[in-house]
Amino acid sequence: MRNTISGAVLVSTVILTTPLTTLASEEDTLDPVVVTASKQPQLVSETLASVTVIDRQQIERSHAADISDLLRFHAGLDVARSGGPGQQTSLFMRGTNSDHTLVMIDGVRINAASSGAAPWERLRPHQIERIEVVRGPRSATHGSDAIGGVVNIITRKPEETGYFEAEAGGGRYDTYEASVSGGVRGENAYFGLGLDYFETEGFPVRPDENENRGSDNTTLTLNGGGQLGPVALDAGYRLTQGNIEYSTFTGAADQDFRNQVARLALSGSPTDRWFSKLSTAWMEDDLEQNQSDQFVRTRRTTADWQNDLVISPAYTLTLGAYGEHEEVKSDSFDVFDESIDNWAVYAENTLDSGLHRTVLAARYYDHENFGDHTTWNLEYSYQIEPGTRFSAGVGTAFKVPTAGERFGNLGNPDVGPETSRNYELGMHHRINPRSVLTLSLFQNEIEDLIQCWPDPCENLSEARIRGLEAGYQLHTGDWRLRAEGILQDPENRETGDVLARRAKQALSLSASRDIGMHWFSVDGLLRGGSEDFGGSLGGFGLLNAAAGYHISPRWNLRLRAENLLDTDYETAHAAADVPYNNPGRSLFATLRFNTP
Repeated sequence: MRNTISGAVLVSTVILTTPLTTLASEEDTLDPVVVTASKQPQLVSETLASVTVIDRQQIERSHAADISDLLRFHAGLDVARSGGPGQQTSLFMRGTNSDHTLVMIDGVRINAASSGAAPWERLRPHQIERIEVVRGPRSATHGSDAIGGVVNIITRKPEETGYFEAEAGGGRYDTYEASVSGGVRGENAYFGLGLDYFETEGFPVRPDENENRGSDNTTLTLNGGGQLGPVALDAGYRLTQGNIEYSTFTGAADQDFRNQVARLALSGSPTDRWFSKLSTAWMEDDLEQNQSDQFVRTRRTTADWQNDLVISPAYTLTLGAYGEHEEVKSDSFDVFDESIDNWAVYAENTLDSGLHRTVLAARYYDHENFGDHTTWNLEYSYQIEPGTRFSAGVGTAFKVPTAGERFGNLGNPDVGPETSRNYELGMHHRINPRSVLTLSLFQNEIEDLIQCWPDPCENLSEARIRGLEAGYQLHTGDWRLRAEGILQDPENRETGDVLARRAKQALSLSASRDIGMHWFSVDGLLRGGSEDFGGSLGGFGLLNAAAGYHISPRWNLRLRAENLLDTDYETAHAAADVPYNNPGRSLFATLRFNTP
């Protein structure tokens, strides 16, 4: 408890004692463009959903091993890890299940069809430009899985003429990493490439073990495109592969993994009021055990045709059609072989008449095994003065059962889809050009929630999640400050229990500053206790710190301390009263070369 309080005091002191009147102005970074909340680019201040953008500077200064280490320091994002880097990781957005978050790379869905989850532990951040997090249901825009929200990972593309950078480093737990990336951009074309390697010996997964469990990860990213007459082409490929050592109660094991995403999009404007984009994509999620011939594999091919029609300066209509072919096969603890075809049509109406803004979105989805579903979002905002708006919204979402929930070891072929309805009130207040305050009050009602432990999978009658989120950002001079908090009640309405691995309260605080050739940053997290199937998980506090030195315009050195207070904490149980271990105090260093 002393470590928790000390972390809060240290980060709060940095923020509260900063003399704001001495800070100079800088380029505004509080209102970035996002593409995930609506399928059209728009400013965060114009988006009626609750949105968080993690930009390139935050990613670089985090020195995070994977993307979940970035997300855990934001309100409403609970991360549970089954051991150290590379071990299975889950994310619970706004109290919903770990498979209720739709995860995309450059707009391509990567959730595995076997489990419904995303491979958070394999998503390295080095080749990522930004991460867009949209809280609340988005099935009308993006289809199944988006009950809790959406995370869209945007990969790097060269800007202006291009860039080149290389870095290498390491730290505790025999951790080593190296990456190289670059790209060129001409008048009508661009090309980018990135290669990243990560390796760690790790540490024992559980307190009752003595052997380390390590992992390695190699990621290749390619991006390219250009203008072909009236048509713009955008293409990309991302490959992640490696090995993970893990533990079972019968002994040690390891598995090889391979994740691939390939995409191609053609877009253009047949008229000055009509923008059309045709996107195709393919993904693969593959796990293969090395102690046997067991494997789990998902392959998915999609096509999306989106059309944006500017009916008038105040009214935009989006119409689209979507098709998907999915294959999922398992010869592991779960044995199944399924092939499914789905299709959908969708529409979004945006009416922006000065002080008022209304968005109505709907999607008709036809699933080969579960029939048709219609989901929708209705959102409205009113600007009471420049920089200040209030919003209200209601939306529905659904999620089809995974192959594991239907045919797995605890599967039930009769389990049905989950559906939800979310109500939300929000406020976005631009205090001044340098600072923003946001508030969101929400209630998500989930019908037929699927639970698969300790009994076989079944649809619960209802879960209800109520919550209040608040956020504050200040970007001014050489400082960037952020505070976020959430109070929520994720309740199983059938039993009255709190849903597992979800905290009722959390507070995150962040501060960073440039000082001449140096910079520093601190990230603090206070998280309340939660429940798990193996017992209660206590609340805890975490503090990370980083610093950098620009040796020259081309060279810089970065140092990062993780879990600076050496807090002993738990985010998940392996069994009753047997928690998974988490990293202790760790120090990492990286040397980088980049073109100015």
